[in-house]
Parts: sequence; structure tokens; C-alpha cells
Amino acid sequence: MTATDPRWQSRETTRTVQRLTRLAVRVAGARRSHLLSEWGAVLTGAADENRTAQPSRHVILALGFLHAALRMRAHDIFYSAWHPIDWLLVSAIRTNSFIATAVGIQGIYITVHSGLYGLVVEVWEPCGLLGASLFALTRWLRRIRGIELARSGHEAE
Repeated sequence: MTATDPRWQSRETTRTVQRLTRLAVRVAGARRSHLLSEWGAVLTGAADENRTAQPSRHVILALGFLHAALRMRAHDIFYSAWHPIDWLLVSAIRTNSFIATAVGIQGIYITVHSGLYGLVVEVWEPCGLLGASLFALTRWLRRIRGIELARSGHEAE
């Protein structure tokens, strides 16, 4: 068999697809080792449906598996980054304290660099913008994360 023989190219494509699929399963992580058999079944099903045996379709599927595995791994990594943010968002007191602290630090910074005059004249606009932006950001994050604050007894009436 030579490199121009279609059987040789088919075997090389099959090996490439198998390697890509195994790599995708390794990237997805040990918790998802079952994906090797599932993705193998998809590839086998694709071979059954596609009677003309287009090797490029299998390579595209295997690259899709690799892309999905990378997204799964990224989700695993970044999911833990939400824990401190969620901790902050579930409590109105913590959220308001955070916003007040950020605005206060900005006010102190402006006062240190511009003096008392800077506090009276310049601090209101940037501090107001920061406070409003952080307030809007926390409301938006609560909505996309599905966090609802418990109503107090006064608000429930």
C-alpha cells in the first residue's frame, strides 16, 4: 500500500479520529471517562448513516468532541470561581457593605490626592458612578445566577 492508496488514507484518518477522541476524553477529565464509549458510538453511527464513508466527517466530529471537552474542562475550572461571588450576592448586607467599602476607598483615594477640596468638588461624580455601576452589576449577577434575596418581614406586608 502506498500513501495514495485510499485504504491507507482511510486507516490514517481512522487512527487520527481515534487519537482525537481519546485526547478529548482525557481533556474532559476522569469523571467523564464514559464519553469514550458514547463518542465512539456516535462515530460508529455516523459511519452507518454515511454510506459513502467520508473520512472528513469523522475528523470534524472528533474535533467537535475535543471542543466540547475543552468547554467542559473550562466549566469545571471556572465554576469554583463563582463560590465567593455567590457568597457575596446571597446577602444584601454583604453586597451593600462591599459597595460601600469600594466607594469609600475611592473617596479616600481622591481625598488623599486632591485634599479636602477634592472631596467636596470631585468625589461625588466618580463615587456615584462607581456605586451605581456596582449596584447594577450585583442586580444583573443575581438575575443571571438565579439568586433571590429573602424578603424581610417589613417588605412582605
